[in-house]
Amino acid sequence: MDPALVAAVARAAAGEKINVSRVCRETGVSRSAFYVKLARFQQQGSAGLAPRSRAPRTRPTSTPDHVGDAVVRARKELADDGWDHGAQTIRWRLLDIATTGVHPTGGPVLEQAEVPSRATIHRVLVDRGQVTPQPRKTPAPRAAVRAPGPERGLADRRHRRGPR
Repeated sequence: MDPALVAAVARAAAGEKINVSRVCRETGVSRSAFYVKLARFQQQGSAGLAPRSRAPRTRPTSTPDHVGDAVVRARKELADDGWDHGAQTIRWRLLDIATTGVHPTGGPVLEQAEVPSRATIHRVLVDRGQVTPQPRKTPAPRAAVRAPGPERGLADRRHRRGPR
């Protein structure tokens, strides 16, 4: 933060009369931002002038922990039983458990509406280190398609154009 702005906020908080418009013009801060900083300085002291995080405090669309735990548990159970344990198979397993309402090994049962999509299951597995994503492989080179010889191609094109 600009030291001139910090000094001006501290002087204003101490009760000194200052020209707020001039300070804001010189430091490139709006007057409303100045008064917000002043209020924070009066409430919190110098800690109120520290930059704040702009990250959201909550993530309402994130996958709940109990759903992620159920996904990891289903993956482990499928792997232990010798079944395919990819995202789609885990989804089928969780849907089957949610539909019957009974977990075969006595684990937690998700509601049917809580069962995540295949893509969400894959994202949970990657986030929890269960899957190492492989980069997309480059496609195999295709056989080159050769155009006709230059003499024939030019002659055909000129002939099709018609008179100039």
